[in-house]
Amino acid sequence: MVINHGNVRLGEAAKRGVGTAANQLPDMSCFMSSVTGNGYMNLPGGLILQWGILTGASKYTFSFPIAFPTGGSVLVGMAHTTDVAEVSLISTVNGFIKDKKMAYLASSRVVNGVPQFYERSIHWYALGR
Repeated sequence: MVINHGNVRLGEAAKRGVGTAANQLPDMSCFMSSVTGNGYMNLPGGLILQWGILTGASKYTFSFPIAFPTGGSVLVGMAHTTDVAEVSLISTVNGFIKDKKMAYLASSRVVNGVPQFYERSIHWYALGR
């Protein structure tokens, strides 16, 4: 049977090429991920989201699940707590991205006006390219 392509009525998506530029459809390899406790997700356009949890200390130098090809730009940490772990306590988490592969986070609290390191698990998220 001969099909006249002018009458197939393909939707616009069927006419697009594969890639990451404007008007292209992303290939599934653009969404590589590891959705574990410490994981990552690649998004089209090169943005990478990474996350994890650190336990057992107040200061952590840690490696990202994968290196950022050009570097990380955002690091957010949040102290983990439970109902039995002084939920009224206000603790802070500070840190920085050291390089494409590593970061530093520390948990602290203020006692009688004096800041001190405070052992707390930390949930963290990082964005980069």
